[in-house]
Amino acid sequence: MSEWQTIDTAPKDGTQILAYDGCDMAVVTWLGPYYEWQLVSAGSHAEDGDFDCVTHWQPLPEPPK
Repeated sequence: MSEWQTIDTAPKDGTQILAYDGCDMAVVTWLGPYYEWQLVSAGSHAEDGDFDCVTHWQPLPEPPK
């Protein structure tokens, strides 16, 4: 996998990324300034669809062949 990067460098074009918020990791996508990061697949505490306070991200790995 890639190294973790600060969230300010994350793509904001709808690409799904692996995000970290200090507690959990989740697959998220950018939905714009109002909704910000929206969950695609959640970790343990993010159940409402929002993934607040994201600090770091990295690209998703390639799926197995």
